[in-house]
Amino acid sequence: MGPNGEGLLQHFRRCTNWMHRVHNRLEGGECGGLHHGQGKLLATLLQQDGCSQRELCGLLQIRPASLSELLDKLERSGAVERRQSPDDRRVSCVYLTDLGRERAALAAVHRKKEAQMLAACLTEAEQEQLIGLLQKVEDGLKRQLEGEGPPPAGRE
Repeated sequence: MGPNGEGLLQHFRRCTNWMHRVHNRLEGGECGGLHHGQGKLLATLLQQDGCSQRELCGLLQIRPASLSELLDKLERSGAVERRQSPDDRRVSCVYLTDLGRERAALAAVHRKKEAQMLAACLTEAEQEQLIGLLQKVEDGLKRQLEGEGPPPAGRE
């Protein structure tokens, strides 16, 4: 780790904490009490209603147990319903209810506000540069977690 590794980690954590606060204020306060991950799940279903739970795990990049917990809460609140697939009785598909569609639309508005708040202090060029750097960090972390090791510094 280079001399700035600890500082980098500290800034990532601070930014993550600030983004959580923004998200909680927008989604929790004005979006019918949606909790972490629920808005993204609803937005995904708004685009691809009727996905299987397995497909949703892949799209959201979460574990089946985490998805099941999210779906249980959303189902209890009346935002989604699970139905047996007409093609395969072993597969459960997830559908938005009318309430779920309303919440998904509102969550999309709040997600746009979050993005605007995040980008407000950066020029367009800085945003593009930051996206490139974050993609590089994401790819490096993914490689390490999948056992491929980190890419050499300075390579893309």
